[in-house]
Amino acid sequence: MAGRNVKKKIIAGLLLGAVFAYLSLKDIDFNAVAQSFSSLRYGYILPVVIVLCFMQFLRSYRWGVILRPVAAVDQVSLFSVTSVGFLAIIAIPARLGELARPYLIARRRDLAMTAALGSIFLERVFDVLTILLMFFAVAFVTPMPSWMTKSAVVVFIIGIVLVSVMIVSLTHKNASLRFLLPMIRRLPERYSQKVESLMDHFIGGFAMIADIRLILYVAFLSLGIWGIGTLAIYLL
Repeated sequence: MAGRNVKKKIIAGLLLGAVFAYLSLKDIDFNAVAQSFSSLRYGYILPVVIVLCFMQFLRSYRWGVILRPVAAVDQVSLFSVTSVGFLAIIAIPARLGELARPYLIARRRDLAMTAALGSIFLERVFDVLTILLMFFAVAFVTPMPSWMTKSAVVVFIIGIVLVSVMIVSLTHKNASLRFLLPMIRRLPERYSQKVESLMDHFIGGFAMIADIRLILYVAFLSLGIWGIGTLAIYLL
């Protein structure tokens, strides 16, 4: 019975992989790809691969720091799940692959998936704020279109508001849940209790922002990740 279940999972995985491979490749102009490969300077391939692998390592390490107040996860698990998760983001439309990482890490560790999802949400906020800080630094030395600068300011303000909401939600969790209760309790009773529990775990995923040292550390790692990403783009 166990062997049959394994075979079914392998077949299902291969079929799903084939579907995602088709979605990833269906709009590619392979003639243009072939022409691009003919003009490559292959000496840059190894440095680019090394830089990208190091960037991926830093991503997984940063995620571990964000998760640290919630659960201790070993670096091997973090790196493997992060790699599979980013593959899923590329392969699955509408960035639905973002759900792969919290799902996989929750299966490997005693961790609620919604708490892991909260950590991913926090990670994305740090990414946005880091990119915008880099944008403003570049804008000091390179003229930018006014619409771009205004858009960056608006998104930066939204990011700061989100961080503030997360801090308030975490430091005043009971009050935040009470605020949400009128909306949650409009749901059928069998769902409302579950949603309340999910929200509690989701807010728990923000636990890292209660420690100013971890905030600064994650901010430093985020600058490193996107600085290395910039180097990879430059090499490419």
